Amino acid sequence: MKSIKIDDLRLLFNCYSPLKTDRQLIEHYNKIYVTNFDTSKNIRDTYNKEILKGFLNESVIKASFIERYSFKQTPSSTVTVFELNTGSSRADICMLNGKSMVFEIKTEYDSFVRLDGQLSDYKKAYEYLNLVIPKSKLDDAVKVIDDTVGIIIYFTLNNRVIFETFREPIFNTNFDSKFQLNQLTKKQLQVITNDNQLSKDEMIRTITHMYSKGEINRLYIDLMKEKYRDRWVYLYENKNRIKPLDYQWFFKYNISIEAVYS
Repeated sequence: MKSIKIDDLRLLFNCYSPLKTDRQLIEHYNKIYVTNFDTSKNIRDTYNKEILKGFLNESVIKASFIERYSFKQTPSSTVTVFELNTGSSRADICMLNGKSMVFEIKTEYDSFVRLDGQLSDYKKAYEYLNLVIPKSKLDDAVKVIDDTVGIIIYFTLNNRVIFETFREPIFNTNFDSKFQLNQLTKKQLQVITNDNQLSKDEMIRTITHMYSKGEINRLYIDLMKEKYRDRWVYLYENKNRIKPLDYQWFFKYNISIEAVYS
């Protein structure tokens, strides 16, 4: 087999999908590496092992982050959400317990071009904002974000991704009640108003008159946590059976693991 290069790993990652059969994955692998895969081994394990070790893209960092932080929390207390729509942005990882914490990931393959707009959206919805970056981007990150945003750096050691907190986030007081409520569905808002006859705009106006900013923030956290609880519990309870690159996919779909990996 030829030596593993970053371009090969990128091709390997682009070929990978939990919905592809073992045969399809083996065919892609053989084409990329010009070899015959040893079929006594597990092809999905091989893809995951090689990509996780050598191609630190967003999916790899998410998987490592979830293992380092989220899986160590009980699902009854903390719910983790992938790709949470927030305004015109999507939060890479959001952790909800007694507080709301968002983590925006920028890998060595990403730029900070969209970061300002993303953080602007997150400040309207969440209490604590964090930027997760490779150690090599630390100096640049400090220049472009304010000191309320926490920074977590990562690097590799013995083929493992190591995370270190460079600075803790400062509580964000700029969350916007109307913005938060607009992120909720009508069904969620009806839980608060107990009235299914109102339009969404009418429910939002009613809630902002009935509750304080702090109370709405608490309702927002609780409702989002409840919305995603079952998805997260499914992933948490099956974490030892799901391949790391598939964490986000199984979180989204909660499909039978046996059916997918058979």
